[in-house]
Amino acid sequence: MEEILQDEVDVIVNEFTRQNEKPFNPYKTVMEATGSFIYQFCYGKGENVRNDEDFLQYIKNFSSLEEITKTGNPTDLLPWMRFLFRGKLQKFYKLISEARKYRTKKIKKLLETFDPKDMRHAVDLLMSKIIRYKLGDEPNEIGLTKNDVLGVIGDYSGAGFDPSAKAFLWLLLYVAEYPDVQRKIQEEIEEKIGNRRVTASDREQMPWTEATILESMRLAGVSPLGLPHCATEDVFVNGYMIKKGTVVIFNYYSVGHDEQWEDTFEFNPGRFLNSEGKLNKSKIESVLSFSAGRRRCPGAVLARNELFLLLASVLQKCQIRKPQQEEYDLEGIFSTTYYPKPYNICVLSREF
Repeated sequence: MEEILQDEVDVIVNEFTRQNEKPFNPYKTVMEATGSFIYQFCYGKGENVRNDEDFLQYIKNFSSLEEITKTGNPTDLLPWMRFLFRGKLQKFYKLISEARKYRTKKIKKLLETFDPKDMRHAVDLLMSKIIRYKLGDEPNEIGLTKNDVLGVIGDYSGAGFDPSAKAFLWLLLYVAEYPDVQRKIQEEIEEKIGNRRVTASDREQMPWTEATILESMRLAGVSPLGLPHCATEDVFVNGYMIKKGTVVIFNYYSVGHDEQWEDTFEFNPGRFLNSEGKLNKSKIESVLSFSAGRRRCPGAVLARNELFLLLASVLQKCQIRKPQQEEYDLEGIFSTTYYPKPYNICVLSREF
């Protein structure tokens, strides 16, 4: 993971500094870099993935999906509305079907060179679990099938790409809008890391950087609503009856903006630190960007590491500034995720 991300950080830094301190929109660079990371994580490291036709189609499909879902999917709550949104739903189902066919083809190709002694990517690791348990004393103990692998890779390549990309775009916006926050991150980098490469293990000793990521996740709420679930039995929640079969969608955004947070609409990473400057674990558990419990997002650790490595590595080498005369609109756009409106930044190369 780190090797792939470090390569993508180099691409981001080169693209940013190539703008020669002039205002530019980081959207395209961020989307390609985060997409490239998760694509190689799933299917293996490539020499020049940006020239890979499969990868380019992967990015294109996401852009199409984002356009279709900008107004949400009312049929999640009111199934009868599918009769009113036939055209939109047909496009949606077509994209999902094409993506599944693509993953099936890709995994089938990778299995031709599969070696259980050489784990090259996520597909190899998941397939090794199927083989391991089928050959064991208790066949198929964990219940993984090839269809499960297909689904998990779909979750990684979908949920592992778009939310992370949009979360990083929010982070760039916030550190440009709040230079004091950025300065404290860079002071932490200078003190704890210096000029060497940033690693995931550095997270433990970088509380301000971690707090900044948590505050961005809380305030921006990249995934404002959870995926649709269904009540499997009648249940009372706070005195309300939720009947069996009811579609339930969790409102994560409301939790991130609850009255428990002092000055809830203010960007303040310090709220996640205690008097000793360490992370407050109880506050961290109140950020539900990855849901909670047994059904929480399986890619939470991957996403947290990815955002840390991207933010710390870019700020180690770059100074992010808001262009003069530009005012940022901190209200976002709702689609499959909640992402910032188009904005520009200026980037200065940083050395110390």
